[in-house]
Amino acid sequence: MPNYRAFTRTFDKTTNRLTSPVEIFSKFTADGTPGVPPVKAVALWDTGAVATCIKPRLKDKLNLQTFHTQTSFTGVGGKVDPYAAIIDINLLCNAIIHNCLVYIIDFPGDADVLIGMDTINMGDFVVCNTDGKTSFSFALPPLPERTNFANIVEAINN
Repeated sequence: MPNYRAFTRTFDKTTNRLTSPVEIFSKFTADGTPGVPPVKAVALWDTGAVATCIKPRLKDKLNLQTFHTQTSFTGVGGKVDPYAAIIDINLLCNAIIHNCLVYIIDFPGDADVLIGMDTINMGDFVVCNTDGKTSFSFALPPLPERTNFANIVEAINN
């Protein structure tokens, strides 16, 4: 039986920015020194993003070793050919995503981490707007049963 982890984050009103606190651990430092302490950051969960990214200032704070990839992205700021790094991400529920490939991109907004579909696809993700308050939940690994809103609505209506 897998060890499931999950969290729910609720906002005071409806929002179109799904954020959560995370901790980022460096796997490989630029100068080979171990022991860089984890950094607390704000993550923006973005189902429109293909990949998980961090801002250059977070890369510098963690002294991350980076490498060039053949990957390029086209987004709000145009086309970029980013460097990448390997990190560990500790989510709200103490679920650690080990050896996460992240791209170093200066994306818009004040979050330092952008959680993309490569990470979201590792678990189950749901967004709700009950009582005028947005909440989102994430479970890792995916739960054994799918959340099926059609079945829930049918049960409520009957």
